[in-house]
Amino acid sequence: MADRADPMVAAAQIVVAVRDAAAKQADARATVGA
Repeated sequence: MADRADPMVAAAQIVVAVRDAAAKQADARATVGA
């Protein structure tokens, strides 16, 4: 397992990407991390 990246790191990057994408949409309602 030492050769694998922490899956939570990848998950966090996805959450941030979704949140950033939602922030660019004026009518978007972000539910991730709320």
